[in-house]
Amino acid sequence: MDRGIDFITRIKKGASYQVEQVLTNSYDISDRIIKIGSGTPKTPIVRVRLVEIRSGKGWHSYLTSVLDPQILPPYVVADLYRRRWRIEDAFCIVKRLLNLSYLWTGSRNFRFWILDFGLKEGLICCPFTTASSLFLP
Repeated sequence: MDRGIDFITRIKKGASYQVEQVLTNSYDISDRIIKIGSGTPKTPIVRVRLVEIRSGKGWHSYLTSVLDPQILPPYVVADLYRRRWRIEDAFCIVKRLLNLSYLWTGSRNFRFWILDFGLKEGLICCPFTTASSLFLP
């Protein structure tokens, strides 16, 4: 966040936080600015946005560093998080089809190559035009 990089992630169940500001509180959306962290050097107190979306009988909760709902509306937060997992699924499918499912690598270049190959060979169908766009913010 200090470097101008924003994120979306899930919040741990039972996480402790303080509500600083309520942005939206309706039947199916809860959008709040919260403070999370214990204030120690390892876990400093951070201001983030907690977005909760009702889904069926339950709720899905997300944290984002984008505090302005005009820039990143609540449903977009949930949609972006869901799309991130579609990219991971595509990567796993291509690895399996190439018999590389037991190969682990943290290399971003290797992941790019796998996704790019899968798209070019028609092994996966992705709403993006090139695999390189998968890594753009």
